[in-house]
Amino acid sequence: MDILYLHPAKQEANARFDKYKASSPYPFIPVGVIGLLNLLRSEGWQVEGFNLSMTLTMYPGFNLLRWLASKPRPKLVMIDLHWYEHAFGALDVAQTVKRVWPTVPIVLGGLTASNFAEEILENFPTIDFIIKGDAEKPLRLLAAHCCGEGKPALASIPNLVYRAAGTIHQTTRAYFATPEDLDALDFVTLDWLHHADSYSALQYSGTGLLRLHDPNLKSHWLCIGRGCVFNCTYCGGG
Repeated sequence: MDILYLHPAKQEANARFDKYKASSPYPFIPVGVIGLLNLLRSEGWQVEGFNLSMTLTMYPGFNLLRWLASKPRPKLVMIDLHWYEHAFGALDVAQTVKRVWPTVPIVLGGLTASNFAEEILENFPTIDFIIKGDAEKPLRLLAAHCCGEGKPALASIPNLVYRAAGTIHQTTRAYFATPEDLDALDFVTLDWLHHADSYSALQYSGTGLLRLHDPNLKSHWLCIGRGCVFNCTYCGGG
């Protein structure tokens, strides 16, 4: 495995939703991440994805630490931090990853990660990279750096914030996805995701109605554009 993608819950990595009536874990994956992972696969990288928040609902008592320890060591771990309500969960997942694989680099991306990139790197040493804004080209180059032979150099990757020798560096935010970039992405294929059938049954069933195995509920969240014309505070103005 080259790249492991983890979708966090809003809560800690070992949250127990069967014992404590916490708020919804919000298991929906930002649809852009699906396109990015399929893009990496098209580049020849071996990709695996895991929806922690959904798994915690399906299997109470699931232990992420033990699960990671049973897996082959990846060369790069991706964690999405798009909606701000995932902030605590994403950072706790990153800490759990580093307990198992201290030297495996972790990259964050998404709306919230982009807005608070410098603060996150300053305060959370478990995070190695953050991609600000559109990630199609930067993530491809970062994957080549981490999974290949260390090339291209980090300083040459656009939209990247990273830590080197204890100092935080930021490259120029020079990449913006073109219509051609977006049209080429595959936002549908999910065969790299653990429990993909359950995720298909989950989508649009309602966050409080986690009926994961009803085939009549199978659907897919497919956005036909990037960004949003609205500025809702609970979403972060996506």
